Amino acid sequence: MVMMFTRKLVEGLAIAADGSGLRMEGRFVPVQAVDGVLLNGLEEVAASAWDPARRTFQFVVPASALAGYLRLGYRTADGGFVLTNAFTPPLPSGR
Repeated sequence: MVMMFTRKLVEGLAIAADGSGLRMEGRFVPVQAVDGVLLNGLEEVAASAWDPARRTFQFVVPASALAGYLRLGYRTADGGFVLTNAFTPPLPSGR
């Protein structure tokens, strides 16, 4: 028998991709989240919107800058990083 335990770290995660790029938004559940982080390949993407009281975020990555691997997470007050999601988005055609 295999048992799996999970925790929901992001609520309402929405990811939309079109020809202009990728938009991601949601809310970090843990109260320890003091800043949202999106890594596009090795580059950190600045949040388009961040509400520290509600821990809601929005990130936008233009199609021309979209790397092959994205990691979403948050920083804690002591500077730690917690990974919540990692994925490979569909790349625009011609890349």
